[in-house]
Amino acid sequence: MDDIEAVKRVQAGDSESFSLLVGKYHRHLLNFIYRLVSDEKIVEDIGQEVFFSLYRSIKSFDTSRGIPFSAWSRSKNSECCPRRKRRLNRRRAKKSGLWQSVQH
Repeated sequence: MDDIEAVKRVQAGDSESFSLLVGKYHRHLLNFIYRLVSDEKIVEDIGQEVFFSLYRSIKSFDTSRGIPFSAWSRSKNSECCPRRKRRLNRRRAKKSGLWQSVQH
């Protein structure tokens, strides 16, 4: 099954087809995320959020435009990776107690 067919199936409600896309692009997207955030510790966390975000927004992917799924997913990642990095760093600081010491 090619990417466009998988996307059409996901858009029709077949979540298993999204698993195929994740399997195909997982390593590629994690490498892309790493290049954007340069922090090994949070790449997997951001990757999970990105794939969830892609799944939620896949209905906006227009299969008739001829844009590859990989290009669409990279554009979605580059929009939100810096924001996710800041959010994850804040969460980690809060968990470690550093957030309170910074605020006071």
